[in-house]
Amino acid sequence: LNCIDAETMTNCEIRGEHFDDVIEVWNKYYQWYLQLPVPFTVVRYEDTLEHPVSVLDHVERALGIPMKQTVVTRVASPAKVHGQPRGFESAYNNAMFKTYLSAFPAESIEYISNRLDSELMRIFHYTIAER
Repeated sequence: LNCIDAETMTNCEIRGEHFDDVIEVWNKYYQWYLQLPVPFTVVRYEDTLEHPVSVLDHVERALGIPMKQTVVTRVASPAKVHGQPRGFESAYNNAMFKTYLSAFPAESIEYISNRLDSELMRIFHYTIAER
């Protein structure tokens, strides 16, 4: 993904196709998933955090390959050492309680919510952001 205006994430191009902004990219990518000519499964980050065992079970069934042993390890230490390191609790709170929304002005959240494809949001079990 290459956006000419990296700050506002507008005027973007990916694989030779032009998009007005990253919201349009999200809408298009999820539409592409629905048009895949082969079976697929979607693994959402949020679900992996909240229900790791059931997500792994779902992936196992989707692949049709039984795993010998499912191992789920919750790591307390940060996954990275640069920038703002985040451990499991921080990632979980960000995803489940949408704490990241506090960084955005209400007008931006409303703009994004109005531009997201509501049918895709429903199909892929996303909700419109609320503070």
